[in-house]
Amino acid sequence: MKKARIKELRSKLRVTQAEFADIVGCSLPAVEHWERGYRCPGDLFEDRLERLWRKVKALEKHNEAIKADTFADFKKEDESE
Repeated sequence: MKKARIKELRSKLRVTQAEFADIVGCSLPAVEHWERGYRCPGDLFEDRLERLWRKVKALEKHNEAIKADTFADFKKEDESE
């Protein structure tokens, strides 16, 4: 996922980089590096970001509110598998 899309995703969620890191299950420096284009997400986080993107787009399609707390347990989906 490109840095601009990661920024757009975080913007749609209306969260800080730290809150975004918590939702995705990564570190704050990772988010900072991704958004600045210093690094790219690894496979695990690339998958998580793509799934999160699809969920946000689905909410937009149905004109539903996008709230960060909707995704509070997002990273646990991977942990439970």
